[in-house]
Amino acid sequence: IIKFVALAAIFLVFRQVIAPFIIRVAEAEKSHAVHFTAALLITLALAVIAEALGFGALIGAMAGGVLVRHILMSKAFRKPWEEHQLAESVHTFTFGFFVPMFFIWVGFNTQLSAIAGEWWLGVLLAAITIAGNMVGTVIGSVLSGKSVDEGLVIGAGPTGKGDVELVIAALAKS
Repeated sequence: IIKFVALAAIFLVFRQVIAPFIIRVAEAEKSHAVHFTAALLITLALAVIAEALGFGALIGAMAGGVLVRHILMSKAFRKPWEEHQLAESVHTFTFGFFVPMFFIWVGFNTQLSAIAGEWWLGVLLAAITIAGNMVGTVIGSVLSGKSVDEGLVIGAGPTGKGDVELVIAALAKS
């Protein structure tokens, strides 16, 4: 509980004092690269702090990302033309570097012999995921006045992905 309260206090200080200061300094530079670096600095700093307190870097990085977005969307910092540039830079850098590196890391840390021994568990989890997607979207579709077919089409969309599951599995493993 003490570590959680400490983490919450640190996030509050980051939100109220440190992050706005870093973003103000970055905005004074009027450089797209500096804005991106400031956002990355805040996110990585909170990831390191959360990891040091035992909550995991992923929790800190997610909170840092939310914090940066909240600050940039606030009235004091909001500049729509820069907002889209920053979002585009983060998207390009994330999907051009971090995501491929994460998948490579997961691939190198995967033991195929362990997967082969428990293949039925993978099939079961895949079936539950597909059924959950389909049933959930059909229910949502029918409740919103759409057809069952539209719900099935929408439900089939996220079925082929597994990126969030890999992140959760990597976090659980660590």
